[in-house]
Amino acid sequence: MKMRLYAVVFLISICANAYGQECLFDIGDPATYLEANRQFHDLVGPLQHGPVQERNVAPVKEQINELVSRRDTLMQSRLATRHRKECPALSSRAIIFSKSVDQLAAAVEAGADDETILRAFEEMHDAYRSMQQSLMSADFLVEQFHTVLHPLWHESYPRNDAEAIKAQIPRLLVRAQLIVNFAKERNMPDLQESASKLVDSARLLEQAAAAEDDFAVLVGLEQMHEAFHDIREHQ
Repeated sequence: MKMRLYAVVFLISICANAYGQECLFDIGDPATYLEANRQFHDLVGPLQHGPVQERNVAPVKEQINELVSRRDTLMQSRLATRHRKECPALSSRAIIFSKSVDQLAAAVEAGADDETILRAFEEMHDAYRSMQQSLMSADFLVEQFHTVLHPLWHESYPRNDAEAIKAQIPRLLVRAQLIVNFAKERNMPDLQESASKLVDSARLLEQAAAAEDDFAVLVGLEQMHEAFHDIREHQ
């Protein structure tokens, strides 16, 4: 188990020593990083916001092998071409993150006490969040919004499936607001204005859903799709 745990960090450390602050991820499209990141987050998020907060270490021990496996997949994933500039910063934080996963796995394997394991998990989670923040950009947030909108527009909308659209309204609203907040913080008035239209369209979808008006839900999605493409045209 130890050989597998440390293999990724060993290879990354070699690359880091050889290339300094270079990109340690493959770059190209189609990218696999976002999906690998989602898979990792789907495992770590519920642990962090459930058992770890409750100081219950058992689920962490039970899922440590899967956590390491998903870390490996994430570290070996392909980054989208548009993130080439962010890759050096991501890579330097990825090394810290990957080592923190190994430290957590080592604590579990060594039979460390619960507080040591929980502390190692929280340090790993902090390192993971830091790694993700290095990719934060307008393009990244817009693409995250698109991952929710795309299947609704190309799958649910053609089938007049208003229920599927309603189910995703909270995610659409939150991700649109994230773009607005980012644009405001970075003094990007054009993006802030365009993203505000996304928020407005999400609010309209909320109202349509509350009124149980499926026709309005479908029309609201049309308006959201138009607002989204206004953003894409100005990127």
